[in-house]
Amino acid sequence: MSQWHYKNNNSLIGPITGDELIALIQRGEIDKDDRVQGQNGEWISASDAALQARYAASTLAQDVPNEEIIGSTAPRPWPRFLARAVDFWLYFTAFLVIFGLTIGYFLELNDEQIDALPEIMINILYLLFFLLAESASFAMTGTTPGKALLNIRVRHRDGRQLNFIEAINRSVYVMILGYGLGLLVLPIVTMAFSYHRLVNKGKTPWDQRYKLVVSHQPIGFVRYFIACGIIFAVIGIFVWLIATTL
Repeated sequence: MSQWHYKNNNSLIGPITGDELIALIQRGEIDKDDRVQGQNGEWISASDAALQARYAASTLAQDVPNEEIIGSTAPRPWPRFLARAVDFWLYFTAFLVIFGLTIGYFLELNDEQIDALPEIMINILYLLFFLLAESASFAMTGTTPGKALLNIRVRHRDGRQLNFIEAINRSVYVMILGYGLGLLVLPIVTMAFSYHRLVNKGKTPWDQRYKLVVSHQPIGFVRYFIACGIIFAVIGIFVWLIATTL
């Protein structure tokens, strides 16, 4: 059974059980956004701790390990950022392949016609492609390539994975509030805001809006190495291709 500690007037209180924690929240003695400490020493929001307690209790009869379902819900911004970077470059590669086949083979455009295509049009097409690809991945597999590699899961509080519409709503929210649609210096502002919100509140605006839980399993050096390797390999290939065409 999980046990928790919480602070009251700068004093550490506990341990208390998950049921006791839920009762404290219901009585208003602990706010759902207050931070509580689990047995592993991590501090998470009281609402997420209560979720873990309820979910663990509901799955005991099914003999399903709690850590397999929940994982750690403590905020980890850098693995999330790295996972999205992996997704960005993998989806970007797929987009260029599909886009190249479409304009070169099916539309039969020559080099001059391709060069004349507005850059903003290509950016918008990729943005739409990314949203559709990420949402389809969530709906079909419950994760994305980058998140799967780094053992990150996004679920509803009852453990359900996102459907396509829910996933695309979340992705649109991330693109606007998380990356500022890639407009000039706006991404720097929005990413800084999202980072501060995640570290201090335990949730990003989009996960709080749609009541989603992001959980993390142990990653390890090998997974970090593979993720960084994918990013640098794809960037290196593109730099080499650009250099050879100049």
